[in-house]
Amino acid sequence: MNRPITSSQVLDQFAAAYRESTAALAEFLVKYPELADALVDYAHQLNLQRECAGERSITPDDELWIEAQISRISAARSAISDPFAAWQPSQYVEARKVLEVPSAVLIAFRDRLVNVASVPVPFLEHLAELLKVGIADLVVFLEGSPRLAANSSYKANAAPGAPTEKIDFESILAQAGVPADKVSALLKEDI
Repeated sequence: MNRPITSSQVLDQFAAAYRESTAALAEFLVKYPELADALVDYAHQLNLQRECAGERSITPDDELWIEAQISRISAARSAISDPFAAWQPSQYVEARKVLEVPSAVLIAFRDRLVNVASVPVPFLEHLAELLKVGIADLVVFLEGSPRLAANSSYKANAAPGAPTEKIDFESILAQAGVPADKVSALLKEDI
């Protein structure tokens, strides 16, 4: 084997030899110690290519299938009805008493401002029971994007937009003026 002139020629020869036998790495490291880092990096790349060679890439049909599944899931989520839609003011009052929270907390749930993962399951169960829906349906509803109440009025040059970030249950309770000891009790899993 003639000694190549440039490092890229060395790497080209190494690639060809390494594909035949992994022992080529040791031989090239002895012959070209100044290229040790490049040779080892190239060997790792060649190994990765070898490992991934059998994997099938995504086809246009696969992409269409993925898009169809995303659309189906989105449609299913949007089909979940709003459990708060039929609630009357008296039901909000009753829920406030039963759950021992201010109206602002219930409004945060209605407007999907609450990060549902931060809400203890017993609280969700009580709320779902009051709404007369299953807890799974309530969770799916709450996972939707935050929204503004349909009957909101505003005095500004531009219409307000719904928040983009959801808020943890604990923060909503604090913002609603719930005392710290009551917040601690509501956050316990054994409500």
